[in-house]
Amino acid sequence: MDLYLLRHGDVGKSLVSGGTSDMALTESAKKEIAIVARSIKTLNLQITAILTSPLKHATQTAKILSKALGMESKISVCNELAPEGSSAKLSEKLLRYPLNSSILIVGHKPYLSDLMYEIIYYENRHQMKRTSVMRKQAIAELSRGIFLKKAGFAKIRLVSLTPTMRGEIRWLMTPRILKLLQCSQR
Repeated sequence: MDLYLLRHGDVGKSLVSGGTSDMALTESAKKEIAIVARSIKTLNLQITAILTSPLKHATQTAKILSKALGMESKISVCNELAPEGSSAKLSEKLLRYPLNSSILIVGHKPYLSDLMYEIIYYENRHQMKRTSVMRKQAIAELSRGIFLKKAGFAKIRLVSLTPTMRGEIRWLMTPRILKLLQCSQR
């Protein structure tokens, strides 16, 4: 199974301090996501489904993307992708799809970086006999080296979903690279 991870577009400066706010995309972010979406379309990825976080800026990003890909009916809102979501529950959800599926996930920082780290750094899991909280803290600390910018895009090839997700990063594209890709197609 291939997982494509897309971080939502920019929401501007939050007026709410602390916690996650459910803000809309800025107008410039909507334009940027539209360009990114057209670039993704040129990659001919054969995406099976789009899963998005329930927060407004993620769902807006997913809708712009799905329209460009002609997949408006293939979006599913998943609470597992909320900033406080569970990667174990996401894995359970992914088990419902055929193994040859290509799933595009729209989400947030640090969830997506943590998810990438969890998937690619599976060798050390058995050595991490810690409490759930300690394990999450260790993953968050180590995943800081994996950074997905707003409107950034990554591909992960999953080799296993059980007992936990395991795989490898195939590529990671910044929004700048995606925009250049779109410009080269003209």
